[in-house]
Amino acid sequence: AIDGTQLPSESALDNSPELERPEGSQMVYVMDTATSPDRLWTAFAGWGGVDLFNNDTNEGYAMIDACCDPAQETVTFSPDSQILVIGDSNGGVDFVDLQTRSTIATIRQDGEIKDLAYHPNGQLLAVSGSDGRIRFWDTQTYEEQAVLMGYIEDASVIAFTPNNERVILAGADGMAWRWDIATGENLPSTRAYDFWIGYGTIP
Repeated sequence: AIDGTQLPSESALDNSPELERPEGSQMVYVMDTATSPDRLWTAFAGWGGVDLFNNDTNEGYAMIDACCDPAQETVTFSPDSQILVIGDSNGGVDFVDLQTRSTIATIRQDGEIKDLAYHPNGQLLAVSGSDGRIRFWDTQTYEEQAVLMGYIEDASVIAFTPNNERVILAGADGMAWRWDIATGENLPSTRAYDFWIGYGTIP
């Protein structure tokens, strides 16, 4: 068990239903995946688009089917499971309404989008890019609120700490940079692995 959650047995995994490629999908390979907080939706992003699956019905939808440039590099869901956010290799970030499966807003920034992280209050989206910066966007107005300068050429993972007071950016070199959200202060860096950052275990 992890965090009190019982893992499925090997036999249960063998008997799990196989997802079928959605009609119109041009997915070449998967670069990122995410499941909505309410566990209703799972999204796969990669070269060729984004495929979205309803976990109750296993029905799939090809969200973006223009193969293959730009690559859809990363996906995340809003805390209320109403919005799917997609980041691509050309610096675009799309906000998709899951009820209508239509794009309701698009924001742009320089460089590739490497990772996305919602603040738990749902009002702020942190975006890391290949320029080593973290940009914070208001999810109601879609306006940029702040930019934190990083020192990581290939910023790959972004996460809020469990107390939501700090944000962490990690790169392929295993270095992690930390900022105080309230003050913007750059805290001492540390060496870490990407999976530590992904699980938000650096205090």
